Amino acid sequence: MSVVSEDGSQEPNPRRGNGQTRKWSAIESCTTMFVGYFTAVAVYQLLWPLFGHEVRVWDSASVALLMFPVNYVRQYLVRRAFNWLENRNGVTPLPVAAKSDPSSPFD
Repeated sequence: MSVVSEDGSQEPNPRRGNGQTRKWSAIESCTTMFVGYFTAVAVYQLLWPLFGHEVRVWDSASVALLMFPVNYVRQYLVRRAFNWLENRNGVTPLPVAAKSDPSSPFD
């Protein structure tokens, strides 16, 4: 698959067949997990009192921390599985069309 450049010529698509690297899968998974960790602590602080439990921030942080490695591994493996499926089946991104108006900020 190729990409149409602004001058209308065909260029090879640099993403074809490569997918996301293991390094970027790990970085994405880690970023997602840190955001998820702080979100979980906040949600625990809001929800547990609704069920009659008095909790301290430390309690919420501890429970979220226990789940952190499990969720990280899950996120990483799901990402790698989808990457493998994409490359195995030859699914490629849609081609990028040339801009109709090169001065337009919208692409």
